[in-house]
Amino acid sequence: MAYADYDDIVSKISTKTLNFLLDYDGDGTVEVGELVYVDDAIARADALIDQKLGRRYTVPFTTVPEFIRVCSETIATYFLWRRRTGLARIDPDAQNDFTDAMRRLDEIADDEEDLPGVSSSDPGPQSNSSARTPEATRTHYDADGNALDDTGSMEDWP
Repeated sequence: MAYADYDDIVSKISTKTLNFLLDYDGDGTVEVGELVYVDDAIARADALIDQKLGRRYTVPFTTVPEFIRVCSETIATYFLWRRRTGLARIDPDAQNDFTDAMRRLDEIADDEEDLPGVSSSDPGPQSNSSARTPEATRTHYDADGNALDDTGSMEDWP
């Protein structure tokens, strides 16, 4: 389930702006085939949100918190602008909204802030208590050329 949809994008920006962002053939109308860009932008935004928040929460969210919906529409809108105009000509409001959304997602991911609308009793937060550095094996040789096995943490390797 997507966190945002076409109607959310329309509510964020005007229909005229959305038509500009989607009308690649320049005929003044948005064809059904051009709507795929909205779905693609939302899917990419949702994947980015999941990637950022997956360290703390079970993703994808089955019940979409309002904050996540707003982040999805904001990031998707930014992706539509970037696809259409390139990085140099993105609408300043879309750029600022994107930057703010990314900052907030980073703060939530880094446990500096909680996700609005998701209580600590929800089955979302994941425990990192089992996180550890993986064990690895490498071969050392003694002065006579005999192989010696050495098991240790990756952090021990030079």
